[in-house]
Amino acid sequence: MPTTQPLTICLVDTQGHRTQTEVERQEWNKKDASSKALRFFVGMIIVALLMIPIPIVHFGIPIILLFSPLVAFIVYKVYSGGTDIKGEAKCPACNEALPIRSSCDHWPIHGVCPNCKASYSIEQC
Repeated sequence: MPTTQPLTICLVDTQGHRTQTEVERQEWNKKDASSKALRFFVGMIIVALLMIPIPIVHFGIPIILLFSPLVAFIVYKVYSGGTDIKGEAKCPACNEALPIRSSCDHWPIHGVCPNCKASYSIEQC
């Protein structure tokens, strides 16, 4: 499992209104990424084995067997060293609940409120 730590962020809208909240930041190290890639690989092999008795569909087995190492490698590369930010905040413009989901670790993060359509940016406080 990735390591989780709290992170304090500030949301700022275009008129300068600010809200501050705490979200979770998950960091994926190489061990976590390789574990996830191995689970994808094993899952694809199990799907290939389950396809054996199904007529016509079983012709997809060679494709799955050929591409499962590639998919596992891509999963490993995507998740190794990655970070996820998850939580909930209040929109600085309308004060409604705003889900925060991002896999980007470049600051500031920009978004649009689904309730009032106001744009905001997320900064580290």
